[in-house]
Amino acid sequence: MLTLLIDGWEDILKRSLYGCVGAEVGQYPSVLSLTNMTGTRGTADNIMAAAQGVMKTMQLEDGQNFIAVTTDNPSVMQAFRSKCQEKYFWVLAFACFLHQMNTIIGEICAFPSMKQIIKQANRVVTFFNSSHYWGGQLKEEAKKCHVNRGLKKNCETRFYALSLQAQSVQSNRTPLSHTCLRPDAQKKEKGLSPVAADVVETVLRDRDFWPCLNQLIRVIKPLVDAIGNVESRDALLADCMLELIRCAQAMLRVATEEGDDAAFLLHAWTVFNRRFHSMNMNIHSLALFLHPLCRKLAINEAAKGRSLQFMVDTALGLAKQWRWSKEQATRLAADVKHYYQSKAPFTGGGNDGLDWWRHLAVNVDIHPLKKLAIRILSIVPHAGETTHRCHAHMHTRDQSGINADLVNDLDKTFTWKPPFSTAEDDEDVLAGPEDISLDEFDTAFDELDKTIEAEHRGEEFLPGEGILNGKVYDFEELAKVDNGEVPTLVVDNMDVIGTADDDDWDILAVGRL
Repeated sequence: MLTLLIDGWEDILKRSLYGCVGAEVGQYPSVLSLTNMTGTRGTADNIMAAAQGVMKTMQLEDGQNFIAVTTDNPSVMQAFRSKCQEKYFWVLAFACFLHQMNTIIGEICAFPSMKQIIKQANRVVTFFNSSHYWGGQLKEEAKKCHVNRGLKKNCETRFYALSLQAQSVQSNRTPLSHTCLRPDAQKKEKGLSPVAADVVETVLRDRDFWPCLNQLIRVIKPLVDAIGNVESRDALLADCMLELIRCAQAMLRVATEEGDDAAFLLHAWTVFNRRFHSMNMNIHSLALFLHPLCRKLAINEAAKGRSLQFMVDTALGLAKQWRWSKEQATRLAADVKHYYQSKAPFTGGGNDGLDWWRHLAVNVDIHPLKKLAIRILSIVPHAGETTHRCHAHMHTRDQSGINADLVNDLDKTFTWKPPFSTAEDDEDVLAGPEDISLDEFDTAFDELDKTIEAEHRGEEFLPGEGILNGKVYDFEELAKVDNGEVPTLVVDNMDVIGTADDDDWDILAVGRL
């Protein structure tokens, strides 16, 4: 059961490349193709044609090996995912979870005063990483202060990089201050250049810089931690939703300290509430529900929460899409109710939701919820270790598809270059081949504005409806999940593609509790 991952980028030779990857939870991804689309418009139709060509070459033309398609979320990729679903009716489509988390960080960082703080931090890093002498002096000062964290400039994703950069600057505050206090750092001596005046001003004299930098780190740290927790190939859709809920809980606990900007914290809460609302799609909620430890957490009868009836209807919607018979759908609806109540055969639980379902000793024809759950929890929800890094784990074979010669060629040219990119040398964390210009900085935020506009066009959101208001998930239930508590019995007050084309049944009629 594979998830098709597709992404486009520009390599070091300025070629427009699109990579197609077959990914499976817990397994190394397999590169299906790397298509050079230089000179071709990156439209949804052209990307779809490239994907179909790859699947034909790999003898996967019917698409039945794929259960989902995951991409980043610009409008062209949204259109591409729709075309995939039109062509392959059983395929589910998802926006990359890490891309969306990264965009939350970017939108929070776009707050005007914080954007200026980030610019200043970037300027500090750029100066010391581009100056051999002052960079070396800072490194020596850091050793004296027992600071082991160097100044970072790059990461796999641009706004995630900003957070790491901010943390590295904060960690080096004392070495930076000691270095900038030196007389030769503030004034030219013996014809040697001092530290740039604006860098000295930021480090030593700007009263707002360090408090604001500290607040920025505290506010976005839950999001940064979430990205780190789910970027592995083992992450499930349910894991992603759990991390998103944990983010909400952590953001509520961010305390206001002296020097904090209250307007920025309110901005961050508003952004997170709205983004959570758009990311908490029906299937994501169902995936959370299908994790055996989260069945109670996923159900909340509050105004914006998900009810048991909602889970039944969502599951039946998938059964309808997959063309299950009315008999299968009826059994599915009963399974969902019994699963929520922790009734046999759905008693117990485990930390690994997918593994629990795979080892549940039931017949999938009698209890079809098992095959639905395995299908949903087998979806790869992001491309964190796939389209941009899978060349290190590429599979080779003698038959049609990727071969050893192509792997060697890709090893030289398959390079993803994000806007805030420099190479990081393990031997010298201050090293970096180029500076991050203000133009690159501004361009990234301009692109973010376009992304936000495209993703939320026509979307309505009321501030009082968000997760931070406690209207979606119960944090007490989250604590039980984090403690590994197995839900107890509630007293009542693997092929998913069916053949029942002509078996007409109604979701509401079958799923009515």
